[in-house]
Amino acid sequence: MGSDPTGTPSRAAAPRTSFVTGANRGLGLEIVRLLAARGPVVAACRRPADAVALDDLGARYPGRLTKVAVDLADASSVAAAVAECDAVLDRLDILVNCAGRNRVSPDEAHDDGTTALGTLDAAALAELFHVNAVSPLLLVQGLMGKLVRARAPIVVNVTSERGSAQSDPGDRKFGYRASKAALNSFTRTLARRVARDGITVVAVDPGWVRTDMGGPEAPQDAADCARRIVRLLDQLDASHGGMLLDPDGRALEW
Repeated sequence: MGSDPTGTPSRAAAPRTSFVTGANRGLGLEIVRLLAARGPVVAACRRPADAVALDDLGARYPGRLTKVAVDLADASSVAAAVAECDAVLDRLDILVNCAGRNRVSPDEAHDDGTTALGTLDAAALAELFHVNAVSPLLLVQGLMGKLVRARAPIVVNVTSERGSAQSDPGDRKFGYRASKAALNSFTRTLARRVARDGITVVAVDPGWVRTDMGGPEAPQDAADCARRIVRLLDQLDASHGGMLLDPDGRALEW
């Protein structure tokens, strides 16, 4: 049996096809980088035309990388991304819902209506909930026809310890914590629903990673974290369905 770029033996002889959101930067880009070395990848992000790093990967792996536009705040954009996959995918072995937001406004100094009690905004909270929880669920729903054609399909929902009801990270981000808690709940419910279709669904908390969202002070390197997550993909099976894991496969508190 051969080995993949992570040094882990590949569990499948045929190349596996993947779909990754948040593919243009940070952890999502590093996951795409590793998966593209193995097989075809649909790389989804909001502005594919600006995703120069994905263009470089496409040149390195000709014919393996397909860029798809998706705005997770817009259900019609999610539906369009799913429809676009009909032309490029026969089956889907791996779906990684990596994209997410910790606030609606990219300006940390701006009160975006999802954090401070007294200034909470219903529309902003709903948008964060849609991006972090609803759209990942809609993507699984839309791609079910592709997933059930795979040999042992896997769905990974990238979450956060801040979505754990048992943890107390000490922050006051109402929108982010609640949206990740919803994603965790969706993961468990979905895992039970699709287990009979042979699909394994898990939530993975990568921890604090140096990305645009995590910031420069985060202790983990994105490339190293991606290697651990891709290695985990080779270890997952039906027994892991509905679990919340760290990138090394250890079970975490809900």
